[in-house]
Amino acid sequence: MELKDKIAVITGGSGGIGRAMARAFLDEGAKSVMLADLDVAAVARAARELGCDGMACDVTDEAQVIALVDRTRKLHGPIDLFCSNAGAGGAGRAD
Repeated sequence: MELKDKIAVITGGSGGIGRAMARAFLDEGAKSVMLADLDVAAVARAARELGCDGMACDVTDEAQVIALVDRTRKLHGPIDLFCSNAGAGGAGRAD
């Protein structure tokens, strides 16, 4: 995918893989990247260090994902790439 002038969202954005993706997307000319992560301080720090936006988001909560999409669209425009990088643990047992 050509990333020049594209708008991307990366969940799990303050961790190693998320940060690396954001850095690569920006290096490839992405117009903007929105990082999302559970850890408010970590996502703010990562966004500041990378020069992009970030917000807290629990991807297991549909309302928070909708808020993430809405905020990204309001600040940057239509989303071209949504990277669901966040890991969420499951409950229960495997049989």
